[in-house]
Amino acid sequence: MPYRNSKVEHTLLSKIVLSRFLTLPLKNYDSLVTKIESSTWFSTLRPWMSIERVAGAQVTHQVDSPLNQTATTLGKVQTIDRNLNFLYQSDSFVREYRFDEEKITRLVSKPDFPVELGNVVHQLRLINTRNRLTHALMQAVLVSQVGYLRSGQTLALLPLTQAALSAQLRLTSNLSVVADMPARLVSSWRYGSLV
Repeated sequence: MPYRNSKVEHTLLSKIVLSRFLTLPLKNYDSLVTKIESSTWFSTLRPWMSIERVAGAQVTHQVDSPLNQTATTLGKVQTIDRNLNFLYQSDSFVREYRFDEEKITRLVSKPDFPVELGNVVHQLRLINTRNRLTHALMQAVLVSQVGYLRSGQTLALLPLTQAALSAQLRLTSNLSVVADMPARLVSSWRYGSLV
């Protein structure tokens, strides 16, 4: 029997788009963020947004790598002042675009609003979600695996189920995490690695 309802519910479609976006490999994701930020549509949006970092996120820049090289690892765990920190390899992984929502809403409601500009706004919101989720996930791992990360002893590793991780992220990150989102995000790291 053929499926008769040709309209996909908006919330379901949004989850599908986010799920696919979360599974982009690190190298592709880093290239995508760089490409978007170098576009003329991005420049057009600059008066209505600011570019910041996800709160608490830190970036390490490798001195010996060219600036235009895409990241192949998410980052590394490092002890700074006796505290464990996760340092991201690329600014793309910690970007947060803060929109003047009132002005963006007015801009989008104009009849001559370009579809391409709307697509860039949508992509920037997806980047925000991925980066916030990534940072919240890394913070949860730092907290739950502190014994292992400090000692290097595999016996100090604690079980961390997807369900427990999703529940913890819902409580601590102010993100409405769907249960499988952390798994989708972590699967995108398989083409890169954590150092």
